[in-house]
Amino acid sequence: TGICAADAIGQLPGELADRGLQYMGFSEQIWQAIHNKRAWRGELINRHKAGHLYHEEMSISPVPNKQGEVTHFVVVTQNITARKEMERDLQYSREAVQRLLDSMEEGVYEIDALGNCIFVNRAFLQLLGYQDAAELTGKHIHELIHHHRPDGSPYPKNECRINRIFLDQQPVNVADEVFWRKDGTALPVEYWTHPIEMDGVVTGAITTFVDITERVRMTGLLLEQNRQLLDYSERVKEEEDTAREFIKRFSALDKITDPLVQFILRPAENFSGDMIAVARAPDNRLHVLLADSAGHGLTAALAVIPITQPFYQMTAKGFDIPTIAAEINRRVRDYLQLPRYVACVMLSLDTETQTLQVWNGG
Repeated sequence: TGICAADAIGQLPGELADRGLQYMGFSEQIWQAIHNKRAWRGELINRHKAGHLYHEEMSISPVPNKQGEVTHFVVVTQNITARKEMERDLQYSREAVQRLLDSMEEGVYEIDALGNCIFVNRAFLQLLGYQDAAELTGKHIHELIHHHRPDGSPYPKNECRINRIFLDQQPVNVADEVFWRKDGTALPVEYWTHPIEMDGVVTGAITTFVDITERVRMTGLLLEQNRQLLDYSERVKEEEDTAREFIKRFSALDKITDPLVQFILRPAENFSGDMIAVARAPDNRLHVLLADSAGHGLTAALAVIPITQPFYQMTAKGFDIPTIAAEINRRVRDYLQLPRYVACVMLSLDTETQTLQVWNGG
């Protein structure tokens, strides 16, 4: 106070404490307590003798005589300005942190060592359907938002990966669980939990989480698309196997056993428009067909199928190369609806007359 004993002696306690910034009725409250023989304790803003204000904690206790009459008072004061400034700074810091957390799109909450909620941010309330933090603070957070697994089965606290952080003392990141909203619906989340340590002891944990509903939906969609692609791939493989067997039968490559013919057919793909056919005419002339359809793959392979049948049938009946070529041209033109070009070389070898006839066209 800056007041010496000589200046204080003879003054009333209220006069000594009523020189600062007090609320209305402050002195009356003190005197009422004293007259009722009750002690008074409180905080006030007093004014130092030098003129500046300071925070003060004061207690006034009545001292009665043997007849029960209050004859004296004991007043104890303490300058608590430094404590008040620390409390103010701490409150400012808390408010700044709360503003920062409330500006985040991620939900955030903190729990103590017992799993009770200490605080939540605005995004937490919005994501989980709560109106006020008072609905959560002081309550066990697992029992409110994390009590069941995504499939609806109970999720015991001792198995919860957030609660296990007090044992493992390691951060966790989980993306396959749900938090439960106030209305009882599940919210798919990814969360990150970090331990809060003091002197090597985990005293709490802070968790941030995001809504991954859209991610889960897209993942499910991708899984379904992958399943459809696998089904499609299997169907395509089955169809390719059928087409390969079909083409093999028409090409009759396994029937090319003539000793005068050796060949290598090595397509760059599973299917190709390359074709070779060999057959003997009734007069023992050797007919050889080489064909190449424009394009690649199954489409090109199918384009040469109309060629082999007339080649084998007409050779077996003794037709010459030009006649066979004309029939092949008609078949390609009539059977293939899309424009398709097939290059073709046909040979007719007569070993008796030592003559070779060649037809080259498309």
